[in-house]
Amino acid sequence: MMCKFLKMLFIYIRNSFFILTTILLFLLICGFVFERISRYAAEKDILPFGSFVDVGGYNLNYVKKGEDGPTIIFETGHTFQGMLFSYSWV
Repeated sequence: MMCKFLKMLFIYIRNSFFILTTILLFLLICGFVFERISRYAAEKDILPFGSFVDVGGYNLNYVKKGEDGPTIIFETGHTFQGMLFSYSWV
């Protein structure tokens, strides 16, 4: 009786692990695809301010304002939070 219970428990745990692993893998793939599509749409729709300069194989967007004074660099990512930065502060 106990052996049959342990076999059933093992099968239940194995099947649950397989189902949860499959769901996790599916969600990871969906997240990756969503990220790629969103990044492509954002790069196509959001127009850059200023000009670009090549820095180590990456395009760095910059805005040059003023002639004198110290150089101030604000570095943000290509996210909506980064786009909230107001260039009128510079």
